[in-house]
Amino acid sequence: MREEGLLLPCQGDRLVAVISHPAATAPAAAAGLGLVIVVGGPQVRTGSHRQFTRLARLAAQAGHPALRFDLRGMGDSSGQPRPYTDIDDDIDAAIGGLLVQRPGLQRALLWGLCDAATAVALYLQRRRDPRVAGVCLVNPWVRSEQTLARARLDHYYRRRLLQADFWRKLLRGGVGLAALQSWREQRRLARAAPAGGHGAGVSTGTRIHTSTTASASTLTPASTLADQVLDSLDSCGLPAHLLLADADLTAQEFATALRARHGPHPPWPVQRIADADHTFSSPAADAALMAASLAALQATGAAALSATGPAAPGPGPSVR
Repeated sequence: MREEGLLLPCQGDRLVAVISHPAATAPAAAAGLGLVIVVGGPQVRTGSHRQFTRLARLAAQAGHPALRFDLRGMGDSSGQPRPYTDIDDDIDAAIGGLLVQRPGLQRALLWGLCDAATAVALYLQRRRDPRVAGVCLVNPWVRSEQTLARARLDHYYRRRLLQADFWRKLLRGGVGLAALQSWREQRRLARAAPAGGHGAGVSTGTRIHTSTTASASTLTPASTLADQVLDSLDSCGLPAHLLLADADLTAQEFATALRARHGPHPPWPVQRIADADHTFSSPAADAALMAASLAALQATGAAALSATGPAAPGPGPSVR
């Protein structure tokens, strides 16, 4: 494989991007499918632990050209930083850049971690981009008081209430009493509105790339962030793959909202990666993330091939 640096125009600014090109002997990308890695913030195109770099290269080795890039105002790209709710133009430019540089490509899978996963879902909902073949969302960010409280109840307090040392501390008047009071407060917040349910109130957890505050008005009134992500997945009609780290509160919040909407059997494949933190920092968790991401890419390519038939071979990559 080889890599190529690009400057992509985006609303008067320039995005610095890197394409990982498959070798001539690599397997042909099914249905001309590429990969666009959308960066969450504050982060650059290499990713935590060089994760995005390695994912792009693994995709290229499997025959899928992959593009990773810096958002406007981040890393080497020009412009002003902006919240993840306002990067549709960046994503659009990245998809276009990949398809222009690889004329044989037809469509791309969008991959994002944390608020980049949420940005991908919002992009689908707002743009309905026919160049997108599917999405892979990793630990989507859907923070609200309700989702946070419910996740804490489901993944911390439920286990804590079953532990004997909690009750011993409670009977002695120690920290157990404070924990019990905290549990009651989390339960009150969780019951304030259904997590992932319509009409649950605007999310108060808007995440940003910089210290610039993103207004809650960027979200649909009377809709949580979880509502918006799930509405997008429900309506887009595209293959979606959800990868969730078992030891990550952000992933647990999304799982709580997903279960509230769709019960125990959601309409998309959900893979839980055991003992993984938010950025999959351990070697085992990282390996599992890479394998699951490549499986999602290959499954999306197979679905596209089944729907459209074999893609005609296009010209090779441009040389710059």
